Amino acid sequence: MKKIMVVWIFIMIILVGGLTFIGFHKANTQGVYRELEKKIVTAAESYFEMNPNRLPNAGSLSITSERLIYEGFLDNLYHEGECIGYVIVTIRIRSHNFNGYIKCDNYTTHGFNENYLEEGR
Repeated sequence: MKKIMVVWIFIMIILVGGLTFIGFHKANTQGVYRELEKKIVTAAESYFEMNPNRLPNAGSLSITSERLIYEGFLDNLYHEGECIGYVIVTIRIRSHNFNGYIKCDNYTTHGFNENYLEEGR
């Protein structure tokens, strides 16, 4: 009886430790991609600070990572391979809302839509 109890305790320790490790690893990996999302949003904010006439008066528009790189506001989007992305700029009552979306080999932002990679959507 004691041997069975020891085996079960050992199995539980391995399970809890393994799941904890997996959870921390996933959180660290997603943190890198969250930083890339922030990076593309910051680049878009800088772009529109320099080009305020291109901000939408109503509704929303998108700007691609390709455009931001071409215009010199973004170096690259890279993590274990090249990533692509875009930022959707939406008009608010007295401000604009910037939401970044990226797609990499091992990660895609929830809500990513390939159609927004077409300029000016």
